[in-house]
Amino acid sequence: MYFENLQYLYLIPLAVLPLLIYLIFRKKPKKLVFSSLFLLKNLSKNVNRRTKIKDIILLIVRTILILSVILIFAGPFLGDRTDFDPGKRTSAVFYLDTSSSMADESAGTTKFDAARNILIRSINGVPENTTAFILTSDPGEKFKGNKKDALKFLNSVNIYGRERPLKEITGFADSLFNDISNTNKILLLLTDGLVDAGENISFETSYRRHALLFTSDESRKADMSVDSVIISNRTFLRISLTSAAGKQTRLELYQDGRKIYAQEIVFGSERYKMVNVELKDIGNAGAAVTVEVNDESSNLLNNSYNFTINDLEKKKMLLIGDKDSRAVKNILSLIDTNPDSVLLPQVIDHEAVNSVKLSDFSLLFFSSISNFSSFTASSVKNYVTEGGSAYFSAGDKLNLNDYSANLVGSLGFPPVSGYEKFTDSYAGIRIEEMKHPIFSDVFSEGFTGANSVEIFNYYKVLNRNWTNLITVAKNPLFLEKKLGRGSILFLTTGLEKNNSNILENGISVPVVLNSLLYLAGSESDYNASKTIGDTVESDSYFYLTKPGKSLDKAHDELSKKFFLKSPGFYRAYSDEGVFLKQTAVNYEREKFEDNTEMIKENFSSKIINYNDYSDTDLISFESRDLKDHLLILILTLLCAEILIVRLVK
Repeated sequence: MYFENLQYLYLIPLAVLPLLIYLIFRKKPKKLVFSSLFLLKNLSKNVNRRTKIKDIILLIVRTILILSVILIFAGPFLGDRTDFDPGKRTSAVFYLDTSSSMADESAGTTKFDAARNILIRSINGVPENTTAFILTSDPGEKFKGNKKDALKFLNSVNIYGRERPLKEITGFADSLFNDISNTNKILLLLTDGLVDAGENISFETSYRRHALLFTSDESRKADMSVDSVIISNRTFLRISLTSAAGKQTRLELYQDGRKIYAQEIVFGSERYKMVNVELKDIGNAGAAVTVEVNDESSNLLNNSYNFTINDLEKKKMLLIGDKDSRAVKNILSLIDTNPDSVLLPQVIDHEAVNSVKLSDFSLLFFSSISNFSSFTASSVKNYVTEGGSAYFSAGDKLNLNDYSANLVGSLGFPPVSGYEKFTDSYAGIRIEEMKHPIFSDVFSEGFTGANSVEIFNYYKVLNRNWTNLITVAKNPLFLEKKLGRGSILFLTTGLEKNNSNILENGISVPVVLNSLLYLAGSESDYNASKTIGDTVESDSYFYLTKPGKSLDKAHDELSKKFFLKSPGFYRAYSDEGVFLKQTAVNYEREKFEDNTEMIKENFSSKIINYNDYSDTDLISFESRDLKDHLLILILTLLCAEILIVRLVK
């Protein structure tokens, strides 16, 4: 217990006044002498005993009464309020974490629900002169006002689904408290510690900082998640699943609301699973696709993943090589023979590659690597990292100096360990990754070799972090690597007749044509879907309807920029109401480390265990005043004294 006015405690000795008065003015009972009336003698003893008990009770009541009056003036309270002035207003900033991880469920309650309920109870107990500021993970969701309106606001808050940098919260508190004075200041976080900590947190202003940290039970480790979807050639999907507990689930795909695929998935001892799915009936029009897993434990926000497949459109391809070479001519012919080809090739010489804007093209094809400057390597690296793709054929005139210095150094190509050339014979190939999308619908199940393929020479490379798609004499022949948002394919031989017969063989379909189509559409789901909190922008005004809503030009907003606030499929329309495209939106996947210890170092923290979600004590940033309790006690004592004096004889 603490006191606001300690000086009044010096009056506590006054509590002995009733005792002193009693000792000074008490009357001794008179002695009555009876010779033979023993009955009257016993009666006198009983009267004296009752009188003494009554005096002692009154003495105790009056002593407690005086103590209570003194304590009221002293201002008692429970808790630690040494940095609070009860005469000042209070400004409190509350941060309620509404990110995806707060949807983790334990014992039938999510961390978010537990945090919101505790915050509601806390705000309900603050002083009436408190100004509350409430922030959530949604930067556009904020509140300032009294506690009555704050409670209404909290009842409307739900999971947002994206993490907010903690630096924004502390920065807001610093800015707010720096501009106000003569007020009590406090910042309270309600989070699970899985936050975007960013840089080290520092505080420019001195104020009281508290944190409530919510934990999950073991079911979180068994949670299953659809993490991402990679789309190749518009029809081939590579779905990434995660499960820490080796669970079994059912994977289902819905295209424009219609179920098109279902499969049982067993993780076993694996934590990650990549599932390949081919869509058969996409056509040239776009599609809205949702991937779902059947998982009823822990966090349900990551059980589905939305993405879109865009309308079929032509993509520009830059072919770097000699336009008169047989290889270049055959590649152009192979592309043109495909009636549904989406590639628009443009041929330039090697010397002109640095004069072209690479970002204007969806795909680069290097028919040989006769020279490759550091500037070219840097440009290609930036291009691929940002979502472009490139195909490299070594040819028979590989410039080893440029290759080692620029391709190995900048792009991470495998080092060359030798050169194999067959004069009177050739080497066959072996397909190592038959499930790769470039081999889709090319070979029958179980096929691994192509006996008619002849490789006359190739460069031996040391495979480092590349995927072997095809080998020759147990050496890598055709390799793939992901780099940033794009992909690279590398053929260690050439496409001229003196290098191989690939272009004259059916293997040209997967090795060349399918590979080009794969690369043209191989950018992962950066454009196929967005995350809550992202924006959709345009240079002209347009409408954007929310998931499940139809266009209503009379009421829908017309703007150049929209924020995406909920998962699902948004549809964009021109200002005239013409449909433009649809955008898929997902909750953010949990990707941040547990920063509980960092928060403990900077905040006065309390761990809220999942077992205590429902019966956690009220958390209040203000201490509890005991004056009202003492007033009730004084009134009770006064009534008790009146009753004792009047009724007890």
